[in-house]
Amino acid sequence: MSRTRLSLYYLGTYLVVIGLGLLVAPRATLALLQSNLAASR
Repeated sequence: MSRTRLSLYYLGTYLVVIGLGLLVAPRATLALLQSNLAASR
């Protein structure tokens, strides 16, 4: 598997997981991403 294809799979998987996390548990996902927004609300 080429390096470009592997990195695109990584990016796609990352975006899908983060997107689903934001839909299901937004506060927990933002806390995992170390966002300042989760702590301020």
